[in-house]
Amino acid sequence: MSGFQGGRARPSPVIRLFSFEIPKSFVNTYIDGQIFEDSQVEQSQQSNKQKVLPDAPPKIKDKLLVPLKLKKLAYARSGDKGNSANIGIICRQPEYLSYVYYSLTERAVMERLSHFISGDSLEEKLKHVSRFLLPGISAINFLITDVLGGGGIASIRNDAQGKGFAQLLLDSPIMVSQWIADEIDGNEDIG
Repeated sequence: MSGFQGGRARPSPVIRLFSFEIPKSFVNTYIDGQIFEDSQVEQSQQSNKQKVLPDAPPKIKDKLLVPLKLKKLAYARSGDKGNSANIGIICRQPEYLSYVYYSLTERAVMERLSHFISGDSLEEKLKHVSRFLLPGISAINFLITDVLGGGGIASIRNDAQGKGFAQLLLDSPIMVSQWIADEIDGNEDIG
């Protein structure tokens, strides 16, 4: 592994993090040098295993749609969670959510980032991409698993934390109504 500075590259070690779980009873808590006995909280055996997912946004009724880059419709941020990446897309206006949702599918994201996603076939790569709707803030979150080459300190990629994934998506074409394209093109402050 080498850095970006000028001159001859120097090798550096690759450090890996190995996390594991141990029973809480194996660990003593110390406060001011004294063992602290914390109380045990009983957990309910009942849990709601049914997932509560929001309804998809309303379908687009317009017949004439034109392409517009995602960066004109939304903000985006991305980052890592271990060897997985989260990409958050937040629409600039609530009325843009349906257009972004129906254009920026799991398949569209997979195709845009396929060179990073592990798997031999497109269908195998698609299994690593999940989409979650956050309608209250007109947002969508994408979780992409096994995409960071080991993640964090274990990865030898230039972008080991996936911070650039959002920027790669911002150039994606989103099919929008003509009136939205006209409205946005009239505002030169965006994108």
